[in-house]
Amino acid sequence: MSSAHRVLVTGATGMQGGAVCRALLARGHAVRAFVRDPRSSRAAELATLGAELASGDFDQPASVAASAHGCSAIFVLGTPFEAGVDTETRQAIAVVDAAHAAGIPHVVYSSVANANARTGIPHFESKRRVEEHLERSSIPYTIVAPVNFRENFRGAAEEGALAMPLSPQRELQTISAPELGAFVAAIIEAAPAHLRQRIDLGSDATTGVQMAEAIARASGRSLGFVPLEPGTDDGDMTRMWRWFEEVGYSADVAGLRAAFPALPWTTFAGWAAAQRW
Repeated sequence: MSSAHRVLVTGATGMQGGAVCRALLARGHAVRAFVRDPRSSRAAELATLGAELASGDFDQPASVAASAHGCSAIFVLGTPFEAGVDTETRQAIAVVDAAHAAGIPHVVYSSVANANARTGIPHFESKRRVEEHLERSSIPYTIVAPVNFRENFRGAAEEGALAMPLSPQRELQTISAPELGAFVAAIIEAAPAHLRQRIDLGSDATTGVQMAEAIARASGRSLGFVPLEPGTDDGDMTRMWRWFEEVGYSADVAGLRAAFPALPWTTFAGWAAAQRW
């Protein structure tokens, strides 16, 4: 491992940010967790693990700048599901600009795989606008763009079925949150080699049938795959699932594993076997 870093992690109490915090701490780096409510149970858990808490809000970029002192990198992600895609884009751009102005020498932005492929999916396009802002700027950045997170399927065991609007034979690329965390930590440690890069990130491709079988084996519960009818509207999620069916993610899984052999890559089945169902 290279010399230790101090990293400002936004979204620290969420799935992605939390995984990044844990991976960095496990590798001996200092973490400053950027949270809205430092009194929350998730923030307290991070503090127990050794993270320093910094409170602020994406709508107050000055709070990001105030938290940036002494940091060598920042992990930035936004979400369109609270205030909409336009707000996600605006907030993320303001945060990366504030971090750069405050002197943080490396911005790691979490986007979504294939966001640069003109998918027409609103929450892909919102992230692409942030990517384009970074590409036009002088900001030293790395864009990590994960595929679908396996954690999204944890409810299947309780529900007794894995249901999604995808054909039984159609593969979906997936990754786990800990894999993302480990990858971000590796990118930060080797920053000079990955500046101004965009990396689609996935570790396996399986069908819904294979996912259901893996969860059933791991949980010991009866579970099947239910292919839902695709939506007829033109909403965000309908567009996404239609794109999954017709095009799908194209992360270079084999290439990633070859380029980063020391990372803890897993398959969907391996991930399922390691979960507490």
